[in-house]
Amino acid sequence: HYIIPEVTLFFNQKLFRGNRTKKVDATNFNAFDSPNMKPLVKLGININVSWKEVLRPTEIEKFHVHKNLNQHVALLQLFPGISYATIKSFLTSVEGVVLESYGAGNAPDKRKDILQALKEATEKGIIIVNCTQCTKGSVSDIYATGKALTDAGLISGKDMTTECALAKLSYLLGKNISKDAVNQLIKTNLRGELTDIPKIPRFSKFVNPDNSYIVKIINLIKSDESNINKKDLVNHNLSTLTTECNNSNNILNETSEKKGNECIQENIHNKIIKILLPSLYRIAASTGDIAGLNELLDGWPFLINNADYNGQTGLHLAAKQNHLKTSEFLIKMGCIIHTRDIYNHTPLWYAVTNNFDSPKKQKLIQLLIKCGAIYASDEINDVKELLFR
Repeated sequence: HYIIPEVTLFFNQKLFRGNRTKKVDATNFNAFDSPNMKPLVKLGININVSWKEVLRPTEIEKFHVHKNLNQHVALLQLFPGISYATIKSFLTSVEGVVLESYGAGNAPDKRKDILQALKEATEKGIIIVNCTQCTKGSVSDIYATGKALTDAGLISGKDMTTECALAKLSYLLGKNISKDAVNQLIKTNLRGELTDIPKIPRFSKFVNPDNSYIVKIINLIKSDESNINKKDLVNHNLSTLTTECNNSNNILNETSEKKGNECIQENIHNKIIKILLPSLYRIAASTGDIAGLNELLDGWPFLINNADYNGQTGLHLAAKQNHLKTSEFLIKMGCIIHTRDIYNHTPLWYAVTNNFDSPKKQKLIQLLIKCGAIYASDEINDVKELLFR
């Protein structure tokens, strides 16, 4: 089974992220598309999953649906000839509007009446989100016509679909938060609905309290990588200088041989890292070495859901050893709680069946259940026997 912990839509052999999807055709099989993001999964002879695009849970909470939506939101599309009176009338009884503008988020900057109507609305507290009428692309204020809307108080919807922007606005206005908070959250990536590069690190810098041996190994690897890059630069400059100053075949042959040896050394170095890093990750998870895990995931984040020959992730291994804090750290870094190993067991199973008997074990079980972990049907009887014996 492939664990994709998202709200998705599957159609015509493709799995799309729900909040990125649009209906683009009323009759053909290619009825749905995700214009600004490739599908999460494509089915052919093989099942191709874009794992780097799949969202990872980063909160210690179960999945739940928000039902308190604000119904006083609406959709307005700009069109040639739209009047001030039309916009003014439209904005009288709403709390939020998604405005479909031209191209990359543009409006006619010569139409001062339209811009004035929009500015009056935003000054009254009506939140207006600027999205493009185009199927694909994003809004921007790099053009004067786009900047005019920003100056009028509109918020960039970036590359959200109109449908998504409308649902997000309804959701945010349904929460008990200030208008300033809504303005900020509209343009913030909450559930993968828009393309955004974080300006600050997602996690605060972890301070290593004990300088574990895994951290020392990682520092050596990073230091070695830095030296290799420096050697490449020096050797490149020396090679260029030698070629320009002396065209002797002997010197050129020596340089080529030297570079060949260095290439072999670099390939060996890369293979060592490919083998060593997953092993260090699993050792750190098994021993509860949070400092080592932090250093590994800071340098090589792809390791987070790396599995061993038994299909067990770091969370499986931490749960086996009753490491509560380590399990919590891994979940917050994006380790999937639903992954099943070759024995069809999740980390929750190993939290229940580990050989420890302490309050920490109960807290670990509660932590995983709080995040939405469940038992397989064939595990329930065994779990009951273990928990209530």
